[in-house]
Amino acid sequence: MDRLKRLLKTWPVRRLYLLSGLIMLLAALGVYYLSPDSRVQVLACEGNYLFTDTQIYQMAGVSTSTRIWLTPGFWIEGKIRSNPLIETANVTRSGNRMSFEIREKNVIGYYVRDGQDYMLTNDGESVPIDPSYLRSILHFPLLSDFTDEQLEQIAREFRDNSDWLTRDVTAQIAEIVPYKASYDDNMLRITMQDGNVVFSSMDDLAMMTHYEDMLQQLRGQSVCLLLDRENSAINKVACDYLNMSQEEREAYRAQLQEELERKAAEKEQQAATGKDSAKDQDKDKETDSEKTDASADDGQQEEPATGQDAQQPETQVPGYEAYDDWQATDIFDYQYSPSSDLYYDPHQGLFLKWDEAAQDFTVVE
Repeated sequence: MDRLKRLLKTWPVRRLYLLSGLIMLLAALGVYYLSPDSRVQVLACEGNYLFTDTQIYQMAGVSTSTRIWLTPGFWIEGKIRSNPLIETANVTRSGNRMSFEIREKNVIGYYVRDGQDYMLTNDGESVPIDPSYLRSILHFPLLSDFTDEQLEQIAREFRDNSDWLTRDVTAQIAEIVPYKASYDDNMLRITMQDGNVVFSSMDDLAMMTHYEDMLQQLRGQSVCLLLDRENSAINKVACDYLNMSQEEREAYRAQLQEELERKAAEKEQQAATGKDSAKDQDKDKETDSEKTDASADDGQQEEPATGQDAQQPETQVPGYEAYDDWQATDIFDYQYSPSSDLYYDPHQGLFLKWDEAAQDFTVVE
C-alpha cells in the first residue's frame, strides 16, 4: 500500500520529464527543419544522355529547397522510374549531397504518326514523347515512312548489334528512310549529319560503325556510300543515279545507251581513220626506203632518223588534267573522255566507268 502511494506521488514528475523531453525533441527538429543544413546543397546526376540533369531533378521533384533526410530515397526513385524512357534509377545521399545514377533505355530514333511523336527503343518499344521533352529528340535520327514491321526489324538489328551500333553512331545520323533498289526492295537510305548519304540493307547496318574510318578515304562532297557486310566492303556510288525513281532510271539507261552507242561509233570511225593514216605512212616509208636504197647504190648512206621522231610521249599522272579530250554529255553534268573511256563528275570530283553488265556506274579510284 505504501509503495502504491509513493508511485502515485512520483507519476506527475515522470510525466513532466517525458513532456519536457518531447518538447525539446520537437524544438530540435524544428530548428533543424528551418536551418540550411536540412536542405540539399549539392545535386549530381550521372548516366543520363537523353534527359538533361535539370529534367531528371524535375522528374524526381527535388531541388536545393528539398529537406535531404526528410524525403525517402525509394519515393524519389519511383518517381523517376515512372518515365517510360528510364530503365533504372538509384538515389544516394551523403551529408548535404544527393546523387542520382540513371540508366536510360537505348533509343534508336524518333518518328511521327498521326501528329504524335514517338521514340523507338532497341527493344522495339514505341514511347510517346511528352511535349516538354521534344528538344531531347534532336539527339536522334528521324525515322520516316516505315511500317510497324520495318520499325521492329530496325530495332532488332540495333539490339542484336548493340556493341557496334552505339549512341555515337546514331548521333551522326540525321534521317533514315526506306529505299527500294533493283536487287533489294527492303533497303535503307541513311542521310548523315555531314551531308553524306549511305545506302544499306537491314542486315548490313552494323557496318555503320566504320563510318568514321570511311571518311578518311572519301573524295568530294555529299558522297554516296553502299554498305556490303557480306564482303566487308564499303563502295562509293553515283548519288544522282541512286536518287532516281524507277522510271527515271529506265529513261536514264536508255539515254546512256544511246550515248555509249554514239561513242562506240565515233571510236570505230577514229579507228578506221587511223588505219588509213597508217597505210599512208607505210607507203611513205616504202618510198623513203626505195630512195635510201638508191642512194646506197650511189655510195651515199644516210644516218637513221633521230630527234623528235624517235621520242616517246611522256607518261602523265592519271587525273583530270591527264586527258585533254573531255566532252560535255547529256548525262547529268558528267564529262566524257573517249581516250580513257571515263566519265567525270565535277560536283563530287569522281571518275566513273559504265558497267554494262550491272547497268550502272562504278567509281574508279
